[in-house]
Amino acid sequence: MKNYRFTKQEHIVYDVLLQTKEHPTIKEVYNMVKSVDSKVGQATVYRNINKLVELGKVRKVTTDPYNVRYDADISIHQHLYCNKCCRVYDIFDDNLINFNKYFKENYDFSVESVDINIIGKCKDCRRNNEKI
Repeated sequence: MKNYRFTKQEHIVYDVLLQTKEHPTIKEVYNMVKSVDSKVGQATVYRNINKLVELGKVRKVTTDPYNVRYDADISIHQHLYCNKCCRVYDIFDDNLINFNKYFKENYDFSVESVDINIIGKCKDCRRNNEKI
């Protein structure tokens, strides 16, 4: 799929995801796409985002049992998820990225991918909770 040509709708969905540092749900992606092109339907957004995931241009981030979020940053990184405000934060930490080396040296296991979501409460939610 090296020479794959994006459709107009795929470009819109992909561009919307590239322009945000947030990790939007499919509903949020749909709303962002609608603000760019009101003619793009919900089924089109769903179909195109799944195609982008299949092509490896976007990754799914499963943060809780009810929502899948999407991330156009496909570089090696992990996520922190605040279970109070539902924000997702990117983690670029060599200690987490070097799993491949660790597992190869200690278990003779070749890691193909690592997907870690660390769940807790962000500093803002902890501060707000302390004030109550």
